Amino acid sequence: MNERDALRALAVDLPHAGDDAAVVGDTVITTDMLHGRTDFPPGTSRYTAGWRAVGASLSDVAAMGAAATAAVAVYADDEFDEGALDRFVAGAADVCDAVDASYVGGDRDTHAEFTTASTAIGTLSESGPVTRSGAAPGDALCVTGE
Repeated sequence: MNERDALRALAVDLPHAGDDAAVVGDTVITTDMLHGRTDFPPGTSRYTAGWRAVGASLSDVAAMGAAATAAVAVYADDEFDEGALDRFVAGAADVCDAVDASYVGGDRDTHAEFTTASTAIGTLSESGPVTRSGAAPGDALCVTGE
């Protein structure tokens, strides 16, 4: 099942499943998981991986029209390397600083493939969330990535 089919199936019980993040009151929350083999080109530094992983979640918060406030991330690799973890956290903290959010922690685990998961939260303005269902003819449509 591809992502579009999964979202269609989920939409029966979760009508906003296609949005970039979940909205609870005036809070926006999102989680992303990235894997070494599919999401990071060979040679990607752990600093860049931390920046990219947390940046993906911060981007989802912004796409919903919220101001990011904080993020956390999970770092999992086949063996523990304190220097690599420090570089990952530095990248995660730097991307948070770039959007005036705080990197507030995370978790570490052992995994056969380098894997990271990040969660970001943000606060909506009074104008509310920007959802896919709210798009109208004439709106600007911007796409990044593949």
